[in-house]
Amino acid sequence: MNRNMDCLILSDKVLYQQICTECHNYLSVGPVMVSHDGKIICGRCNNSASDTNLTKSLYNLVAEKLVFKCINQYAGCKELLFFNKAIEHENNCKAKMLRCPLCIFEGNGCQLVHHLEKEHPKHVVKENDFKITFKDKTIRLIFINKNHIFCLTFFITDTSIEIFNLLVTPTNVGLDHFKLKFFKTDSNLKLVTPSIEVTHDFDDFLWSNSSEGSSTRSSCSKNFFLLDRAVINNYFPMGWCWCIVKLIDKSHRDLEEKV
Repeated sequence: MNRNMDCLILSDKVLYQQICTECHNYLSVGPVMVSHDGKIICGRCNNSASDTNLTKSLYNLVAEKLVFKCINQYAGCKELLFFNKAIEHENNCKAKMLRCPLCIFEGNGCQLVHHLEKEHPKHVVKENDFKITFKDKTIRLIFINKNHIFCLTFFITDTSIEIFNLLVTPTNVGLDHFKLKFFKTDSNLKLVTPSIEVTHDFDDFLWSNSSEGSSTRSSCSKNFFLLDRAVINNYFPMGWCWCIVKLIDKSHRDLEEKV
């Protein structure tokens, strides 16, 4: 515990800048090596790296004073790990792999975030609010914060806006419902949806996303919410608006950490 007092817990922003080039996990396992072409190789991978001309990085000296989150933090693991103690924990961590909501990729939370930002950057939302243009037929968005990876798909037709949702992270992360607030930046006019239950049914979500155009699902479907296009047009006749996702925990309280 005394050692913990002298160590620094990395923020998520800094943590995701310390990623192994090979396995795309945190640089929480040493010795961390640098290749001749600038690749950074963690201790999980340096024994199998194809480049044998590796140099030990000075990062190792700094990392000894750092505390790292588990690579499975998005799968519900809250362990804080000292440098070089992470590998022992990872070998026994019971957290499950996470699936990408947009393709067949599967990996731990750290790898999934890297995958989403590299392979699907146009779908990743990094700010609290985002713009929706109603002329688009399909909008797929992925929200990432320190506890959740959450996906929304909007199917837009002339008569309705159908919203499908999926919590990519497991049920034990605490997110239970969400609300959408549609608004204009230059007006007090806004439209807020009722509390919508999140779904963890990945197969059902993929079925929804595989359909061409609008779905015919019932408006009471667990992961489905319907907005009347006429109402939207009345609020936002210019054909676009801003939207904020508000996450709600199992006690139906707004989570402090908004997406």
